[in-house]
Amino acid sequence: NSVCVGFNGRMDTFQAAVLLEKLAIFDEEREARQAVAAIYDRRLSAIGRPQQHLAGAQSGHGYYSLRLFRRDEVAKELKARGVPTAIYYSTPLHKMPAFERYAPARPLPATEEVANDILSLPMHPYLTPDQVHYICDCVEAALR
Repeated sequence: NSVCVGFNGRMDTFQAAVLLEKLAIFDEEREARQAVAAIYDRRLSAIGRPQQHLAGAQSGHGYYSLRLFRRDEVAKELKARGVPTAIYYSTPLHKMPAFERYAPARPLPATEEVANDILSLPMHPYLTPDQVHYICDCVEAALR
């Protein structure tokens, strides 16, 4: 829960050195993330609602988020099977202390629904297809 608005844009020399090395393989890692996302999309689109992207836009796939009925139960089951998950922004921004004063006077039911349903699955360029299929198998099993 954010209590004040601020930025932390500092980078030390170690982080800069790592970033310089990572830039050399940026395109390869982006393509690998796209391949992971493509498997998730093929396997999970029928049982959850994956993130939508604007037509013509490309995602860097820093996260792979899926809206799921019974999200908390699914996350618990995935954890039991060794699959880490994350919930980014389980509290909608308009309900965080730092942003409450900017919240509209009317309710935001769609925002609150997303906050209750969203679950992020493992996403990084070093996931193998077998690992991604295992994660999908676990999601499918948790929803049975």
